[in-house]
Amino acid sequence: KTTTSQTPAPTKTATKSPTTSPIKADDPYAVRDCTGVCPGSYPFGCASSLSGTASYRCHPNGGCHYSGTLTGAFPFPGFCVYKTTTSQTPAPTKTATKSPTTSPIKADDPYAVR
Repeated sequence: KTTTSQTPAPTKTATKSPTTSPIKADDPYAVRDCTGVCPGSYPFGCASSLSGTASYRCHPNGGCHYSGTLTGAFPFPGFCVYKTTTSQTPAPTKTATKSPTTSPIKADDPYAVR
């Protein structure tokens, strides 16, 4: 007598479609690997840490440009964004305030300095 075991039919599993990046390929403000675009290597002869700078950009002809905002205007086309920073100011926190204390000096104290 031959017995065959029944193998269940394969079930289709839901496959997740790739998520799209919030940065569009043609977004001029997106951070990119500027190696091969700008001369040299990171930071491409430009600064990598400046106070108040949000967007660091290098140019294929060797120039640098810095903007205080992530989407600040480019002085002319061709810049590659090699670094961005977002300095978020933390939300203010409430500091505990002490309620006024009552004076240990009684109003009818004859020795109180008035």
